[in-house]
Amino acid sequence: SNPEFLREGKALYDFYNPDRIVLGFEKENDSFLKDMFINKIYKPFKEKNVPFVITNLETAELIKYASNAFLATKISFINEIAKLCDKVKANVKKVAEGMGLDPRIGKAFLNAGIGWGGSCFPKDVKALIKQFEDNNIEPILVKATDIVNKKQLDYFLEKIERYYKDLKNKTFAVLGLAFKPNTDDLRESRGIKLIEKLIEKGAKIKGFDYVEKARENARSYFSLKENLVYGYNIVILDNLYETVKNVDGIIITVEDDKFNKENWERISSLVNKKVIFDGRNILDKEKLEDLGFKYFGVGV
Repeated sequence: SNPEFLREGKALYDFYNPDRIVLGFEKENDSFLKDMFINKIYKPFKEKNVPFVITNLETAELIKYASNAFLATKISFINEIAKLCDKVKANVKKVAEGMGLDPRIGKAFLNAGIGWGGSCFPKDVKALIKQFEDNNIEPILVKATDIVNKKQLDYFLEKIERYYKDLKNKTFAVLGLAFKPNTDDLRESRGIKLIEKLIEKGAKIKGFDYVEKARENARSYFSLKENLVYGYNIVILDNLYETVKNVDGIIITVEDDKFNKENWERISSLVNKKVIFDGRNILDKEKLEDLGFKYFGVGV
């Protein structure tokens, strides 16, 4: 067993610059296999002093599942804190900054928002839950991580509903279709799930993603949905400025800093209503408010 720890969009870099290499063998002390993997197959990494973890098959598998479940738990934790920040008028970005300066915690995976998606976290969290249950152990914390993530999107949707009261026939620009920036992968995308929930409420959607293939995948996905009429409930556009034209609100669903480089003064002249729901806390709130936008983030 040789689990990979590659991020979508950065897989090549991660392959050549691993944090660690985990090798699980049926017989942990199999000197022939250890020599073949460490001194031959992975020789360049050994020379770069990359740490090796040599163990049995079961442990190697659990290292993979536990790593991703722990990262997902960090995100779910800060999302829970973000809800409290909204209530007590604290700023979750500052809370995360203060937490992250503690080396025991670290700053990675403490960005509050609308939850995690993709192919790895949901799959591995569910697989770990199943392993617990198969061994008659109640996975309280891992289940909670999954539950918090599912509820986070509804929490964000409620913010939108509170502002508009009725979403029927409201038009939204949803910026971000893939589950993260710089990929075309729609699996468990928060943006896609939010679009579906908005349409269920009677809203109309104009979608955009910086990645062309993500836009193509979204068109194919929504064209096949039985309860949607592509071109009526939803349309995917290739230009961000066309996407925001005449909308009643802008919704950010991916953590892409390129949004901050857009001409927001121009955007403010194109929209029907100057309202932004930033599901990733990525935009410059003060700058947008100076342009007359109403800004709603998550815990900020």
